[in-house]
Amino acid sequence: MSRTGYEQPELPIQAKPVYEVLHAALGRVLAPNAVERYLRKLENRGLQARSFEQVLATKVLEQLDERLAGSGKAASQWYAELPVPDQGQLREFYLTAVEAVDPGLREKYAKIYRNY
Repeated sequence: MSRTGYEQPELPIQAKPVYEVLHAALGRVLAPNAVERYLRKLENRGLQARSFEQVLATKVLEQLDERLAGSGKAASQWYAELPVPDQGQLREFYLTAVEAVDPGLREKYAKIYRNY
């Protein structure tokens, strides 16, 4: 019997232009050279790092990413336009990126990484 790890099937993005706007903004905000500013903003707002919907609702991304801010729509509006499978993939991308933050920064901002 073969023992292979689970591989999540890759689903095609249905609303690619909308998805790309948010994916790119998250990529810029969570880039290694910018992520500390993002974590500091979450800490100042009392938000948890894994609370993606709260991040969208409080417009943190628009405050940190000029391109998204100049798009004419809030991140939550872009997100609402996505079909549910695309929302799930974007949330997965965000959570994976948040977990991949440098361990030193994760320790420094441990408060926002705690699960309550």
